[in-house]
Amino acid sequence: MAGGAVPPPTVSRALPCAGITGEGAQGASKSSFVFPDILDNSKVVSEECRRELTALFDHYYPIETDPQCPMEEKLPHMVEWWSRAHDLLCGQRIQRLQIAEVVRESGAMLREGYGAFFDTLHRHGIPLFIFSAGIGDILEEVIRQRGALHPNTHIVSNYMDFGDDGLLQGFKAPLIHIFNKNSSAAASYFQQLQGRTNVLLLGDSLGDLSMADGVPGVQNVLKIGFLNDKVGEPGPPGFLRVERVRGTGAGTTGEGYGAFFDTLHCHGIPLFIFSAGIGDILEEVIRQRGALHPNTHIVSNYMDFGDDGLLQGFKAPLIHIFNKNSSAAASYFQQLQGRTNVLLLGDSLGDLSMADGVPGVQNVLKIGFLNDKVEEQRECYLDSFDIVLERDETLGVVNGLLQHILCSGACGSAQGS
Repeated sequence: MAGGAVPPPTVSRALPCAGITGEGAQGASKSSFVFPDILDNSKVVSEECRRELTALFDHYYPIETDPQCPMEEKLPHMVEWWSRAHDLLCGQRIQRLQIAEVVRESGAMLREGYGAFFDTLHRHGIPLFIFSAGIGDILEEVIRQRGALHPNTHIVSNYMDFGDDGLLQGFKAPLIHIFNKNSSAAASYFQQLQGRTNVLLLGDSLGDLSMADGVPGVQNVLKIGFLNDKVGEPGPPGFLRVERVRGTGAGTTGEGYGAFFDTLHCHGIPLFIFSAGIGDILEEVIRQRGALHPNTHIVSNYMDFGDDGLLQGFKAPLIHIFNKNSSAAASYFQQLQGRTNVLLLGDSLGDLSMADGVPGVQNVLKIGFLNDKVEEQRECYLDSFDIVLERDETLGVVNGLLQHILCSGACGSAQGS
């Protein structure tokens, strides 16, 4: 589900969207696509109107983003803001035929990667719901001109109402503002999602957190937030902040391992490390870093030394890249009885099966680290893992997710190498 991050005056700087993922699964995604203030910076809006829209923004935006202001106090202000902004635009004698031209001349750009995102959802028949508190006509035209408006895309936004003379005379109901992008505005759309239980929700404002509210039969909602404004300021309690560093060599190799190991140990969460390498080496690396805690279990190829202290072979079973699962660790997995959630970290497609055989597991969140042949393997990783981190050799994102998950209970963790 997508929503506009910045209200009417700016026609949403970040456009969120909701995708429904998987067969029989529903994914709601609010993805942020960045584009300029298309309408209010165009020739169809006067300087006077532009100044008044800016004044509205300066007055109401601090109310929208104030973490101390209760939601019930914010709502009437948001309705007032959107209504006043729409009234100003209705006074500009905007013509229906001008919309496409305004978008073409704006140089509007969608967020990098939008093509793969839209095309992947379309190819797999996954509904994409875009909730926007901006102007639907503008948003739809931007996506259309980029060749990404597929039949699976549903836009819930503020659409213009043009008269018989082709001039803007108002906006169609219901009014969509930053805090009502949910079933209260899209109940009829949500009926199309019957039978889909998983939602991928992408948002760039706290108001987007409710976008999946009202989806029938939903069981799992993965919420990804894009934080673009007031980044250094603390969020409300329970707010998860994840900083994504992109590019080759991002961060120090292994950065964040201490916090990861210590957090699992502190909460009594078993850590299973599957490695097709040499267990003795891996164990010694962790020991020398002071991170080898009692909750850590390493399943790997351990050396077999003779009485003379010389290596004479390797102990069974043989662990290779494609058998890092219960076939090699059935006895270990018995320790996980009663734990239903697994956080799986892997850097190869062979790691996807690491949680196979864990008794009674219900939920597995798979995070893939893609560091080699990135362009070639990206599509396959995106199809296989829930979250893919490219050229990221740190555990920053994982630690952020782990801290957030721990708010709702314990989990089992499996890591591959």
